[in-house]
Amino acid sequence: MSKQLLTIVFTLLMSLSALAQDTSWEDLTSKSNEFNDPFLSLTSDQLYNLSIVARYQARDSLSESEKTEYNDLLALLESESIDVDYLLERRQDVTEHRKHLAMQPNIELKGKLIKIPGFVTPVEFDGDKVVKFFLVPTAGACIHTPPPPPNQIVLVDYPQGLTLTSLQDAFFIEGKLKIEAQKQKVNYSDGATMVNAVYMMSADKVTRYN
Repeated sequence: MSKQLLTIVFTLLMSLSALAQDTSWEDLTSKSNEFNDPFLSLTSDQLYNLSIVARYQARDSLSESEKTEYNDLLALLESESIDVDYLLERRQDVTEHRKHLAMQPNIELKGKLIKIPGFVTPVEFDGDKVVKFFLVPTAGACIHTPPPPPNQIVLVDYPQGLTLTSLQDAFFIEGKLKIEAQKQKVNYSDGATMVNAVYMMSADKVTRYN
């Protein structure tokens, strides 16, 4: 192979290695999960019925109609092979484990050049441009709705700044992903809230999502 051809091949390989990896929000979740979450196999209807049963069990007394509904729901869940007592006993453990998982990053993405779509929650402005923001998977998160889990938020520095006309504007953000716990205040119309993230990035490129 000639020196010129080797140079071309090397340049091509280098350019390919510099391409940002398309990344989804699911990719940001921790991949180390050996915990058996028995609620994951339930349908939305079963989860709803189980929540009603739990609510009735927490009450000191029930009306006759409520007792009827309670017994009917128990019978329905039993007919679907749902162990109600076991699931209700596991609720606290599962809740605590889910909180723990929400704080865990995907360490396989540490230092990777990624490209991820999302919505902007402003943190800092330079004039009319946003230079620091939380990238989040849903529009208005942290402002109009509660913050997502910390491993579903990326704190982005973008000194060049972007013009944001609406929280509904979606963007692709490219840059090297860092794993580092972050906490920043987000202001909204009638107050402010502290938002936690486990990822940060200095954005190399910001483009509108079309």
